Amino acid sequence: MALHLKAKDGHGVIRGKLTKNRNGSVDCDIAIRIGTHELGKDQDGDVIDAAYAIELAQGMAAEAVKFSPSGNAALDIFMELAKEHGVVTDEILRAACVNGRAVSSSEEIDSRRKAYNRVVNELIRSTTIVFRDGSYQRRTSTTAFAGSPIGRMPDVV
Repeated sequence: MALHLKAKDGHGVIRGKLTKNRNGSVDCDIAIRIGTHELGKDQDGDVIDAAYAIELAQGMAAEAVKFSPSGNAALDIFMELAKEHGVVTDEILRAACVNGRAVSSSEEIDSRRKAYNRVVNELIRSTTIVFRDGSYQRRTSTTAFAGSPIGRMPDVV
């Protein structure tokens, strides 16, 4: 039996898959998050942190989503714009995607607008972003992790 680990995705989830040489694969989704907890301070006053793993219940961690190159470009633009406030208005995201050439390199502005509409729909359908009150924001989980020593979603390493 072997365990294959995949690096954390955009939601901070690390996935594992059990495989066997014979008799097929084991249908078991292993998903964890790595958190940190402050244990105290050393003699110099530096923080001492301990890492811990939180096993996510079956179905609690969304499957990793792969986007088209245009979808990845739009998500990168969104993430850059959302750094400050966490939300981006439709007007600002549309202007950034249509006026730039990362989402679509077409010479025609109408083609770039259509590409923007396609990729935003792709991101919304995947529930990576949500549209609410004229703005887009990243989907977040409000579920507390029972295994966390601090009773909230852990800091992701």
